[in-house]
Amino acid sequence: MRRLREPDLALPEPDPAARAHSSRVRAAIVEAIGARGGFLPLHDYVEIALYAPGLGYYAAGARKLGADGDFTTAPELTRLYGASVATQVGAILEATGARELGTDPKSGKPVSVRLGRYGPYAQIGDKDTDEKLEFASLRPGQSMHTITLEDAIELFKLPRKLGQHDGEEVSVGIGRFGPFAKRGSTYASLKKEDDPYTIDLARAVFLIEEKEEIARNRVIKEWADSDVQVLNGRFGPYISDGKLNGKIPKDREPASLTLEEVQQLLAETGKPARRGFGAKKAAAKKAVTKKAPAEKKPAKKAAAKKVAKKAAKKAVAKKAYVSPHPEPAKPLLTAGKVEVGKKRVIKKPAREDAPF
Repeated sequence: MRRLREPDLALPEPDPAARAHSSRVRAAIVEAIGARGGFLPLHDYVEIALYAPGLGYYAAGARKLGADGDFTTAPELTRLYGASVATQVGAILEATGARELGTDPKSGKPVSVRLGRYGPYAQIGDKDTDEKLEFASLRPGQSMHTITLEDAIELFKLPRKLGQHDGEEVSVGIGRFGPFAKRGSTYASLKKEDDPYTIDLARAVFLIEEKEEIARNRVIKEWADSDVQVLNGRFGPYISDGKLNGKIPKDREPASLTLEEVQQLLAETGKPARRGFGAKKAAAKKAVTKKAPAEKKPAKKAAAKKVAKKAAKKAVAKKAYVSPHPEPAKPLLTAGKVEVGKKRVIKKPAREDAPF
């Protein structure tokens, strides 16, 4: 196969009319991006770039590149199209890639913003020279294209130490389940209106003590010599000994119940606690499997006999069908004359002429 000579990959400079037309197409795309809140799906972009009346590549009436218009874009013929796309992709990668902001005044390491799998983030350090890097996600409303060095450094102030309360340090940070406040071993989630970067000591202590209060109020009543407790739950007060959960009558005050009453209610209304459901289902399944084998054994034997009989019949039938001197097969269809302009009619042979 003759190899085609690849042309020069440098595109010719567009004339003033082409530049003006390109500016109009660009303005239409920018307007569409703004109308859609800053994001334009690829389908809509292609629709404007190719088919917009008077603007699109196929709808503007301008002369197309190549002998017949679109052969320039065929990767089998030239690398021109690939080089053109690579130029645009390179610009996008440059815009969305790492952006150096400056130097961290404490460590002297470079500070940059990057686009990661889960969104934009700030980084202190260089992966090529530093063993340990620091990362912090950008806050809502921040853009990696406009964030400053000062704003990026603020992101690394978490966890923040807010001060001491009751002899213990209070701090805030962001964990797996979102922003939180901590005092000692107690963690409390921040509310939607709380900002971990600006929350003060008093608010953090309030949230922690609110959670501790809920934990203290969970146990309504308990007895020293018994595992049974009267508890506050998500759907109201209930009784539990860790294995069974029981209901409390609506006309009874939970705190007034005695141990004897609680034990009786648990015996009457108790249901397995969540961790017991799995064991109960497993036991039921085992009971079912124990009963089944004894009754189904004869059926399996009978089924096996039927299968053996069917197999034997098939083997006999196959042996009876094979002939030691087979006759040549007769044609199923008879040849007919073909006349131009007329349909060909093919007659099937009579039943006695069939080969079987």
